[in-house]
Amino acid sequence: MIANDVRLRPLTARVAQRLRRLSLARGQDVFLGSEKELMATFGVSRPTFRQAVNLVAHEQLVEVVRGTRGGIYSRRPDIGGVIGPATAYLMTRRTTLRDMLEITGSLIDAASLQAISCNDPEMCERPQSLVNQMLCPSRAQTLEQFQDEEFQTISLLGEMAGNPATELLLKTLYAVGIAAFPSIFRDKSELMQRRRIGRARMMEAVLKKDMVSLSHINTSNRIVSEAKIDEALLSQEMVMLWDADI
Repeated sequence: MIANDVRLRPLTARVAQRLRRLSLARGQDVFLGSEKELMATFGVSRPTFRQAVNLVAHEQLVEVVRGTRGGIYSRRPDIGGVIGPATAYLMTRRTTLRDMLEITGSLIDAASLQAISCNDPEMCERPQSLVNQMLCPSRAQTLEQFQDEEFQTISLLGEMAGNPATELLLKTLYAVGIAAFPSIFRDKSELMQRRRIGRARMMEAVLKKDMVSLSHINTSNRIVSEAKIDEALLSQEMVMLWDADI
């Protein structure tokens, strides 16, 4: 049995790779074929085919649908599928809030500089609307609303940057940080407001393509954020905060 499993692994890997290519060659939610049809196409047994499907489904590139319209459909990964494993990895590495802030700050610098080159009128309309919303002085926010707005800002910045790697890392780190370190902004309305204004000014500089102002704003935002966060929290390990459910 072990010998058979070893022989099957290269074949399973090849079938999985063909499934990936098939999915990526189509749009999202496109019917790729029934199990029987694809088994015949690939010339493999049901166990081998299902092993390959499970591998690719775990990567969120295909979905198995049961029933009258059943079969294998193409999918596209979303950020939610990345956050869980990333969180688990960072927890096992005893990651601190300071670690997260350092790399996130560098990514924001890179993404905002890349975003200055965005010339898509429709894409530039979205951050302008968000900037107007963030600069509204009378708009009170709950922690959840603040976090949602923060993630919207970061997501837009990543999209405008036009670099999928930057966008993925930025969104993942922010989503992980929000989940693992919620106490940063809890009951700190003044800090949330300063952070909102800082993010709004950053996006304004991006839209104006003002690299000099952007550099100063990003530096100022980092200094203000770190100065307002308790040193003990900066040094706190992510795994401890997660376990404590702070």
